[in-house]
Amino acid sequence: ELQRATGRGFSVFHFPFYYPPLAPRCPVTAAIHDVLVLEHPEWFPRAWGSALRRLLKLEPANAAAHVQLGRVLMAQGRKEESVVELEAAARGSSDPVVERELAAFYLEAKQYEPAAVHYRRLPAADPRNAELRHALGLVLTGQGNFAEAGVGRGKAVNLGPNRKGA
Repeated sequence: ELQRATGRGFSVFHFPFYYPPLAPRCPVTAAIHDVLVLEHPEWFPRAWGSALRRLLKLEPANAAAHVQLGRVLMAQGRKEESVVELEAAARGSSDPVVERELAAFYLEAKQYEPAAVHYRRLPAADPRNAELRHALGLVLTGQGNFAEAGVGRGKAVNLGPNRKGA
């Protein structure tokens, strides 16, 4: 149909989508640039988890792979295993993003003591970050430290007054 519409012949038809034409009259190639697995690993837990485990056998110090595997495991409800992966990522990294991810995993797993350690350290690197202050307030609330939690949440509101839930 496309050949007739354009009046041109094709030696190869390249399409950027999942499904090729049903009855192509020439060779067909497909380019699938699917980044959903990177943005939402929880949607592909089995396949993505297997791929990450294979990668980590080859590159055990790959912090990004440990973070992604931790996300997959958390999405599967395997909180303790997810924290182990994040701890592995944090051991070989001084990246505050990895530390923030680890702190969030501890909070999600309701492991308040280690979460507090990280959330107390993180604002030093980013003192204007209301999200970090809010998360610290959640951790302190989980620990039953309501007075300090109120102070932390007050700082979060002052830094980010439009933030919902602060």
